[in-house]
Amino acid sequence: RLQTELPGKSYAILEARANSGGTWDLFKYPGIRSDSDMFTLGYPFRPWTDAKAIADGDSILRYVRDTARENGIDKKIRYNRKVT
Repeated sequence: RLQTELPGKSYAILEARANSGGTWDLFKYPGIRSDSDMFTLGYPFRPWTDAKAIADGDSILRYVRDTARENGIDKKIRYNRKVT
């Protein structure tokens, strides 16, 4: 919403880790999945379209990263940064 409601403003997203995806990038154990349906948790501007409502970690990670890339948000992420 920031990009559409305040298009003239600049911003950065600070990520402490070296990769995007949060939980879905950090935890790689077999069987990791959402415990809530993705039709509810998906972004309003890019609804979840996969047939599986309860998605596995790899699918969620792909969705998060694809959404960031498609909207140019990935270019705003500054990795290995912490706010102290």
